[in-house]
Amino acid sequence: MAFGRMNSNTSGPSGFSVMSDINMTPLVDVLLVLVVLLLVTAPLIAPMLKLDLPKVTAQPVAPLPPSQTMQVVIEAAGQLRVQGQSVTLLQLSESMRRVAQNQPQTELQLSANASVPYGAVVSVLDAAQAAGLNRVAFVAAP
Repeated sequence: MAFGRMNSNTSGPSGFSVMSDINMTPLVDVLLVLVVLLLVTAPLIAPMLKLDLPKVTAQPVAPLPPSQTMQVVIEAAGQLRVQGQSVTLLQLSESMRRVAQNQPQTELQLSANASVPYGAVVSVLDAAQAAGLNRVAFVAAP
């Protein structure tokens, strides 16, 4: 039977005792279905987040001397430029590492085209953090 066990030492009139254990199989099945539903619906929710970044209205700040800054530009095609020269991400990382060793207070001034994917900006920020540059300024056109 589904709800009892046959037992010779029973107190019931029919010879069966009631089983008081919880069957875990249906519980695990339901939880696995819920996990699958969560995994299927989570990617559908994430792209719906639309960011409307604010426009710059502040007055420009007095620039730092060129010896204390490192200017990095990410162009629309994803091309990186340091101080006006085209570089790869690996070359940028090495350049940041050298600058951080010589002058750890150097400020990284990062400007990116509006159409650049967020991942490209994050990779530059990650390289700066790995190199030891902690001061980052985002340059925006007024």
